[in-house]
Amino acid sequence: MLCSRSKLKISFIIICLVLLFYYWLMLKATGFFAVEPTSSYSFKIVKSIKTVELNEQVEPIEQVEAIEQDSEEVEKDLHSFDEPEPLNCQLYSEKRPFVKSTKTAKYMTPHVCQLFCLKNNSTFMGLTRGDTCICANQNGAGYVQKDSDCKLPCSGNAAKHCGGIDTISMYRIDTVDGNSTWSTWMRVPLGADNFVRTRYRKCSRLVDEPTSCSAELDKDFINAGDGELNPKIKNNVIGCFTSYSFAMTDKTPPKYVKLTIPASSGDSCLEECSSTSSKYAVFVEGQCYCTTSLGWAQPADTCVYQFGATVYSVKPISDNSVTLVFEKRRTKLKVGVVAYFRGGSTLASSLFYLHQGSLSVYEMDKLLGSKWPNVAVMGAENERSELFLSKIYPAWFYCDSTALPGIFYRMYPKSGGKFNTGLESLEACQRKVKITEVGSLCAVYVKEKCLMSPIVSAKTVRILHAGTLAQAVKLYSDIQFIYVLRDPRAMQASRASMIKWYGEDQVSRLRDLCWEIKELHGVFGTSGNTHVVHYEDMATDIIASATQLYKETNITLTGELLEKLKQLTGEGAVRKSNFDIVQKDPKSRIGSWVHNKKMFDRIKTADSSDECAQVFKYYSSYYKPLTKILSS
Repeated sequence: MLCSRSKLKISFIIICLVLLFYYWLMLKATGFFAVEPTSSYSFKIVKSIKTVELNEQVEPIEQVEAIEQDSEEVEKDLHSFDEPEPLNCQLYSEKRPFVKSTKTAKYMTPHVCQLFCLKNNSTFMGLTRGDTCICANQNGAGYVQKDSDCKLPCSGNAAKHCGGIDTISMYRIDTVDGNSTWSTWMRVPLGADNFVRTRYRKCSRLVDEPTSCSAELDKDFINAGDGELNPKIKNNVIGCFTSYSFAMTDKTPPKYVKLTIPASSGDSCLEECSSTSSKYAVFVEGQCYCTTSLGWAQPADTCVYQFGATVYSVKPISDNSVTLVFEKRRTKLKVGVVAYFRGGSTLASSLFYLHQGSLSVYEMDKLLGSKWPNVAVMGAENERSELFLSKIYPAWFYCDSTALPGIFYRMYPKSGGKFNTGLESLEACQRKVKITEVGSLCAVYVKEKCLMSPIVSAKTVRILHAGTLAQAVKLYSDIQFIYVLRDPRAMQASRASMIKWYGEDQVSRLRDLCWEIKELHGVFGTSGNTHVVHYEDMATDIIASATQLYKETNITLTGELLEKLKQLTGEGAVRKSNFDIVQKDPKSRIGSWVHNKKMFDRIKTADSSDECAQVFKYYSSYYKPLTKILSS
């Protein structure tokens, strides 16, 4: 009996093994166990994107499935686009309102991610954790990190990098303004549940010269209701653009605006402009502008949110070919105001942000996240200086606003107050367009304002490593770098009154500060795009300082700006309620030290150090050792 049972068990096991072997052969024949190369995959979206409010937590965005496709076809798709353009490395977290879609793959590479995101109509992509692809329409949403923090090998190609464990490598994969490939989609509501989605390409926009180009237009009409679409509107519509070039706040309208009249709709606007010599009919919130140029307008997708300019060609568009005319960039002065903490950069920045039509931001080093390290950590200081000057400065000063980190659009302009003058169009857009893509949709309004602003400036503190700043001065020869210098003892006293850390070991703190000033001495005043202004001079007579700086930078100092400066500072002398009054010597700021023998001895020790002695030598007409000040 036992023997029979054993035979039955053995027979059962043999049958199971035979069946398993049979199924294995079948699966092998179908290629189930084959490892396909990365290039044999493309991706298909199977679930639509969810639109959320900015403050709403985003759920897992999309489920995607890999579909096998002929490798030659995929390679053709990949090579029809430019290589993805690396932008920066950023911190990454699961709270990701900027994400449009995501894909984790066993064989992830930058090319696989690029193809996936292009099929999602995205303009940016990110790679993180070695195997995860993120598609977005803005440049991330985290603090910028050094590139070496995004060196994790890709799961599909170890020779490529795919972010880090908590960082993401951001890339631009498509243009936004139709320069080399298609522009962003521009949706225009046409009434009665009709709207048109348009985009254009083959228009090489040269920001430093006027541009006129024949662009190829792609239109996609959607009729969701029963209303009939006006044939004239259908034939003439170009798309949705940013509106500041038309609804300008300047007293004198630009020359390309031939007629401005109220209008109730795009139809009536087009009708009015048809009787003029204009090329375009532009409808913006109840106003009609008949123009011969699009100014500095950028293609936008905000008209469906009742924010933006709907642009029509006065003449019907044939064969989807339309002439687009843009203006030369207006900017005459790019200014980087740099200073040490409590060095006077706020006062110096007012000389430029108060100028009519200027575009200005302050302390963009905050986009790097953590506070500036102690000067003793020179390696970290050098890295952060290089990171800021190479990644953030160019995006701001050369109007590449879509390449600014997405966190910029969370910080500005609301946190900037009066120092972010010129960003009103961005703020208005953010109020209207409260969705996850606010970075991409509203960033173009910053680009438009940048192109048309006579002065573009940025106030920066604590990004002053001498070596990297010297390189930036040479690299960005068209940016005027203004260094605000203040007596190191006055700076130290001001710092100590605000932050406890600076009040500890003040001799070392003061020597460090003298060393920093000494290092920067060789950078400024040695080339035509560097300038030095002393805080003591501005505090004594800001009008004279403004006159000198505007003369050095070849910009006209207008009477309007002079009046604003007088109002700000009280007829030229800094009001005590606004700023600490600092005379030619620092007695008023460090007078308390004189009556404290222990502190006085410490300051004398710092004064006699090699670092501070060099500062007194370089700037002898401004700063002297404390003993000489008291004896004079």
